[in-house]
Amino acid sequence: MDIIGKIRNFFEKAQNWPDNKKKIVLWAIVAILAVIMGFFWVRSAINNFSKIGESMGNIELPKIDTSDMPQLPDLSALENIDISDEEIANNPELLENFK
Repeated sequence: MDIIGKIRNFFEKAQNWPDNKKKIVLWAIVAILAVIMGFFWVRSAINNFSKIGESMGNIELPKIDTSDMPQLPDLSALENIDISDEEIANNPELLENFK
């Protein structure tokens, strides 16, 4: 008997099995296929993540010349002042000392 005949014979026998046994065989096949597909998915994901890491190592950001940019004022002296926002809004001359 050739392989096709054996497979056909198996399915003919399986048609007479009770439903519970058919469900068990079906879920066993689904579980085996899920494990196989999961294995290849994880392997592919690891491969893709390693490619991302390799390509990120080759990126060179452009250099920006900041020598001609104006300097920001030193605002550290403002931290020790106990003036409310309302007082500053009503009296803008209070900030004249910190320019």
